Amino acid sequence: MKILLINPGTMHGEGESYGALTNPIMGLAYLATYLNNHDFKVEVMEMSTYRQGFKEVEARLKALKPALVGISSKTFNILAGYKIADLVKSISSKILVVFGGPHPTALVEQTMSECANIDAIVRGEGEETLLAIANRLRTGYQSPEDVFADISGVTYADRGHNLIHNPERVPISDLDSLPFPDFSLYDFKKFGKVYDTFSGRFESEISIFASRGCPFHCSFCMPLLGRKWRSRSPENVVAEIEHHWRNFGMRRIVFNDSTFGVNREWFQELCRLLKNSGLHKKIHWAFETRADLASLEMFKEAVDAGAFAVFFGFESGSDQILAKNGKEITRADILKAVTLARQAKVPTVSGSFIIGLPYETKDTLRETIDLIAELALDFVGVNIVSIYPGTKLWDMVERGEGGARWLPGSRMNWQNYDRTTCQIEVNELSAPDILAALEQAKIVGMQIMKQKSLFSYLRKSNAYFWYLLQNDRKKLHYYLKWGVKELFHRKRVI
Repeated sequence: MKILLINPGTMHGEGESYGALTNPIMGLAYLATYLNNHDFKVEVMEMSTYRQGFKEVEARLKALKPALVGISSKTFNILAGYKIADLVKSISSKILVVFGGPHPTALVEQTMSECANIDAIVRGEGEETLLAIANRLRTGYQSPEDVFADISGVTYADRGHNLIHNPERVPISDLDSLPFPDFSLYDFKKFGKVYDTFSGRFESEISIFASRGCPFHCSFCMPLLGRKWRSRSPENVVAEIEHHWRNFGMRRIVFNDSTFGVNREWFQELCRLLKNSGLHKKIHWAFETRADLASLEMFKEAVDAGAFAVFFGFESGSDQILAKNGKEITRADILKAVTLARQAKVPTVSGSFIIGLPYETKDTLRETIDLIAELALDFVGVNIVSIYPGTKLWDMVERGEGGARWLPGSRMNWQNYDRTTCQIEVNELSAPDILAALEQAKIVGMQIMKQKSLFSYLRKSNAYFWYLLQNDRKKLHYYLKWGVKELFHRKRVI
């Protein structure tokens, strides 16, 4: 039986603004591999990365003739997902259309009501649920109601168009039982590459998830995989790294866990195994952790085991904003974490910030921008706040907490999720104020990076210019736009 999995991949970070992804959406990679290992024929379409539009989807549907189409949707591409569902049913009403991902999981009933051509939604973790659906189809079940009945983790409409919410599925406890993602399903030549400062050339990069779930309660994060932290064994993670290095030549690894290093002994064992296997000399890796988990020993162990970068989600320079939005860290924690990473000689120390969270004021924005300047990070990511369904942040805005209020026409307007459009105003901050602060924070970060090492900055900029000119002009346009803004920026607006 044939199955087609699709990442619509439009809007920010996935094509329209930033160009091709550097690696596959790992949720789909896991699903495709899991189903393939159970004797289904699965194909994956990464629409933005493969430069595919709806015409290409139509052509692939007609050629493949799948029995099941799975669409992974976040808020920013849910409308594209709806278009694909409509397209599928226009070709054949017999093809089952199943949605999954954070947006449909958070807004199950609304998603089903907004698109009549969705047969079911897989809520939360997808491997076992989608396999159960595929097995039902393969054994001859015909009507959607018969296919989805009693499968945990599924919402569907019965013959009377009533929504049926099956019980929640118990999360997978033994993550080692999942197969390694099969990257032979993808054409890596079409994925973007990343400039590697060690080799001075562009290299492919892959993501690895060593755990699922996050025990923390940041206001802006939707806990799709639950609050309980579940980890693979360090041995299993190292085996996957070696597999990708031997079979696909992958040397650059990024751990995309929500929080890496929650368990100290687990982290130490991973580093020990990487060193003992000799992989630390063959690959290099990056990870994300929290400021309050940072320690000098952690960073030293990571560097000795081949780590080249650590990333922190700092989000604000204001203790009030951090506390009110559930970060459970302080400005002092942030400064200490960066100091420790530098003492351990982590080659690249990066962090991200969010502009416009509830309780934001001009004073808190100044604190954030001043902290960006003080930290002098090697890379800074600054984004405007996005209010995602299923988050505490959504509920805060609904209540008007912290002075946050929806802009007219923004609530549940899925076209506005592009990280360049304001969805809310906060206290005395208008939408133009928030956008001005975003621009200023980005430019301060760029200026700091340039000042730290002008030669390195120019070398990297030159390399990216020629690479993107040949491979990804959308992304080149984005970088040039911000480069021009930085060049002519003189005025402090906050």
